[in-house]
Amino acid sequence: KILSYAVHGLNIDIIHKLETFFNLANRENVQKYLPNLKDCFLEAIKSHHNDIAEYIQSTYLSNVQLKYAEASISSYNDLYLKKAIDASNNTLITDQKEAQNLFNYFCANGYMNIVDFLLHQSGLININGKDAIRMKHIFF
Repeated sequence: KILSYAVHGLNIDIIHKLETFFNLANRENVQKYLPNLKDCFLEAIKSHHNDIAEYIQSTYLSNVQLKYAEASISSYNDLYLKKAIDASNNTLITDQKEAQNLFNYFCANGYMNIVDFLLHQSGLININGKDAIRMKHIFF
């Protein structure tokens, strides 16, 4: 929890001191604290501390698949939302069911540019799928 406070404090010196305290140079400790690091990464996104989010991701989470679109959407963090849906990045949209759920969310909330972008990604969205039909009955 203290790592999360350091993220909110936006002080990289404190973050470095905590890295030393928790001995995060040791890969076994990184694995031990991986859930905390993921939480800190998401907190940094929610708080728009994008430099710290980038630091945590590149330093500790580079080999971990992260799903952060929901955190980006709920906090209006456009930078990380763009990274999440960037087709060349493949950070988020590797799971078709998750992509379909996000597509439904974007449709329901009027994100027309993102809807158009997702529709043009080959094979990613099934507009005739069961979930798309369910959304059709709710919203149209």
